[in-house]
Amino acid sequence: AVAASGGWPMGMPELLSVLAGQLVGEGKDLMTSLLRAQCGAAGTVPSLARDVRSALLQRSGVEDLPTDALRREAFEAAFARGFWSLTADSSGMHWREREAERLLERARREMWIEGSVSRRELEAEIHKFLIRYRVGCAAS
Repeated sequence: AVAASGGWPMGMPELLSVLAGQLVGEGKDLMTSLLRAQCGAAGTVPSLARDVRSALLQRSGVEDLPTDALRREAFEAAFARGFWSLTADSSGMHWREREAERLLERARREMWIEGSVSRRELEAEIHKFLIRYRVGCAAS
């Protein structure tokens, strides 16, 4: 049934009003977080993420962390710094693209010496980037 509300189905204006209220009220933070996450999987980030993952696999022989505890620690680190300060727009996407490019360049220059501090730091940064990428894919 169509109400006398400009051709909208009955209840639609009220539903849109509630939805709009949520998007500018309590839901605004959720929407911003979703957009921020999507920056991690937009633009050229997917192809760069494949390259970063490939570099990690080629150089270290593994693409994932060996234990649940290490995966949980990496997940927490991915959101402790560098996620919440990212802008939820195209500049955030470009930031993620530059981050991937820097990781790729560093992976090319790295000596990948077993047990070295620089290797552990690079692997940790790559894991954080890939986690943010996966979250971005899930948010898209």
